[in-house]
Order: sequence, then structure tokens, then C-alpha cells
Amino acid sequence: LAQGMTGDTLIEPSPFFTSDTDFAAAYLLAGWTISDDWRVAGRADVLSPSEDHTGRSLRLSEHGNALTFAINYLPYDWLRLTAEALVTNSWRAQRTLEAMQAHFTETQFQLSARFFVP
Repeated sequence: LAQGMTGDTLIEPSPFFTSDTDFAAAYLLAGWTISDDWRVAGRADVLSPSEDHTGRSLRLSEHGNALTFAINYLPYDWLRLTAEALVTNSWRAQRTLEAMQAHFTETQFQLSARFFVP
């Protein structure tokens, strides 16, 4: 699967405040069923929202990408086990307002068990 989109949103709730957001995002997802019990999937995302609004001297923008990998195991009809890893790499100027780095790379791992009632 794949999707890409671009656009903008303008909000003017009063004469004293406006918010204009431009955005672009896309993803590519690929999966493979290895057997009846095992499935794997990978996904790549890119994003780029940018907001300009009244009262801000700094344009609130973010640019980044993410990679996700997941593996599912179905040992029984009533149980699915999933392991997932996600790595995001993003740059956001707004973080500097809080004395943080504008660039971050974050990694997350998840394990889950889902039970199904027949």
C-alpha cells in the first residue's frame, strides 16, 4: 500500500488570530505472509507540516521520517503475538523554545498479546 498527500488548512476564528498550515506526507507499506502462523510488515513514512499563525515569531514546522517493522505470530486461533520496532527521525524548530534540540531520533519497541473470543 502507498499514499501521498499535500495541502493546506487556513483557520481564521477571529480578526485577531489566524493559523495557516501547509502539509505534505507519504507512506509505503509492504507485508508478507510467511505461513498461516507468521506475518511480517514494514512501513516507511515521510512528513512535513508547517504552521504560521498570529503572535508567533517562529514558524512551527516539522520535517521527518519514520520506519516501522512488525512481526505477527498466531500460534492459536485465539491468540496473536506481535513485536514491533519504530524509529522516528524529526526536526522541529518549536523544540528550541523549550531549550531542547530541534533534531531528535527516537526508537520504540512494543510487544503485545491479543486474545480473541470465538
